[in-house]
Amino acid sequence: MPVWIGEGHVGDRRRMTRKRMGKTTGPRARGGGRRTVVAALLALGLLWPLPLAAGPTAGQESGQGAPAEDPTRAAPPAASEVTIDDVSRALERIGTLKGRFTQVNADGSLSRGTVWIHRPGRARFQYDPPDELLVVIGGSRVAIFDDAAAADPTSYPLRETPLWWVLGPKIDLRKAAEIRALRSEGGVTLVRLADRERPELGTLELIFTNDPLELRRWSVIDGAGNRTTVILEEVEKGGDMPASLFSVPLEMDRRREAQGGR
Repeated sequence: MPVWIGEGHVGDRRRMTRKRMGKTTGPRARGGGRRTVVAALLALGLLWPLPLAAGPTAGQESGQGAPAEDPTRAAPPAASEVTIDDVSRALERIGTLKGRFTQVNADGSLSRGTVWIHRPGRARFQYDPPDELLVVIGGSRVAIFDDAAAADPTSYPLRETPLWWVLGPKIDLRKAAEIRALRSEGGVTLVRLADRERPELGTLELIFTNDPLELRRWSVIDGAGNRTTVILEEVEKGGDMPASLFSVPLEMDRRREAQGGR
């Protein structure tokens, strides 16, 4: 199954991740831990070598360059009850959110954990044992701690990942992404997005419940068709969240102190 998608600086990310994995000892040095890290990167869209487009470029608004034989590139159905602007506003309204998540990996395996989101620009995905993975998003960076003892994360610019479509301060999916599908039926809305400049990399699929419009799951489908899904459960919206949850430097310091200052 192809895991690393795209070209260019994704190769650098692959080398960084492999280097970090090379430091791992114990169970995570074996295939299971490595698959968990890769699956998590796929689930969060961190293997996409974007930059994300700020808006439509010449020819794209009219659909030029899109293969006619690909039905997923068809215009969103006019009968949809929900517009793409409704979806953008729903994402902006998230504010603070805490919940449990289940990650369904492409090979059928499951990972679980707790997620905190504090829009704009902050989130934390903490995986349950035996997985030792922690993703901290803050300060415009996405930091991947792929070992319980690791103090130094692998880092990505938030703006260069599909997470920006959800966590950015101002969300306008109509301008920021290629809208491949928008369907609303049976109280559920599906939106399928792709990067305008590199549509061959794959798609991000968002699922909302209607009335009110609430994000419930998302799937990242890579260029080979492999799907990784994150399902939100036990969601609690609103409330205060400590800034320390989303501080990469504080997490690094905490881990160094746990190691005795090494």
